[in-house]
Amino acid sequence: MTKSLVLASLVPVVKWVRQKHQAILELLWLLDEFRRMVNVCIAAGIEENVSSLKTLSSRSYHRLSRDMLAYYRLGAIGTATVILHNYRKAKKENPRTRIPHARKLMLSTCYGPRLNRTRTAY
Repeated sequence: MTKSLVLASLVPVVKWVRQKHQAILELLWLLDEFRRMVNVCIAAGIEENVSSLKTLSSRSYHRLSRDMLAYYRLGAIGTATVILHNYRKAKKENPRTRIPHARKLMLSTCYGPRLNRTRTAY
């Protein structure tokens, strides 16, 4: 056995970390609204037989809540695209696969505000 394999086998691995906190009502509303938007996008994708990001975006963007910021809407469409892709893949293997919907509260975005990090000399 090489030295790196011996060291790698002795390192404990942590897969997840539990965090307990009380979320404020505005955050809970945002999480629930995002989950609802994902479900609207999934329904639109199944209804119109669409699973690509661009097509799903053009077909479901107008159905989403106008109260939400645009990057949350785009994040919901992206999340629904992944769920629809997995559904289509599972349906090929098992035609009796149930229609998916988001159950858990979630929030996913990659279009949001960016941090302005400046480099400092030490």
